[in-house]
Amino acid sequence: MMNNILKGFFFLALIAQPVLSLESGPYFGASVGYDRFKLSGKGGNTEGVNGYLGDIYFGYNFVPYFALEVGHSYVQSSKEDDNKNKQTFTTHKVHLGPTMSGELTKNVDIFNKIHLSQIQLSSDEDDEYSPDFTGLYYELGLNFKMTDNVGITTNVSYTYGQSGDYGNYISYSLLTGLKFSF
Repeated sequence: MMNNILKGFFFLALIAQPVLSLESGPYFGASVGYDRFKLSGKGGNTEGVNGYLGDIYFGYNFVPYFALEVGHSYVQSSKEDDNKNKQTFTTHKVHLGPTMSGELTKNVDIFNKIHLSQIQLSSDEDDEYSPDFTGLYYELGLNFKMTDNVGITTNVSYTYGQSGDYGNYISYSLLTGLKFSF
């Protein structure tokens, strides 16, 4: 009986190993896109601040559909007031957490990321203004495989952060980029 169980595990390991090795391993990517954020709460209310962003990320697929990933987004955004005065904001977002993916077709994957996020915001009008927010980063997207190792990604992301001194930070982003797998 024990021999049959061991043979079964050995057989499953032989079958599963090539499948897992095709999709597991490191990857990295870069994206560019559009971001819109708002602040609400103790730090005042700022609505509709628009800007452009760049995002880089590195991850490791442990199994075909689960990875751990770290990423950094840099956002340069601005807003004009009623007097046409322009205020520029710089945002750094660092996110870390699991990424889950699944195959829709042979050449298209869907993925989602639910990460912890640290956000730092600064303004060109006030050198003292540099709040940090802690929160969640969520991203949903598609990876269109050009080859087994290179894909074009398109995705949307949502970031929510809280700060005891400044209230809430909420942003929405639309991104497109390249992903390289090894």
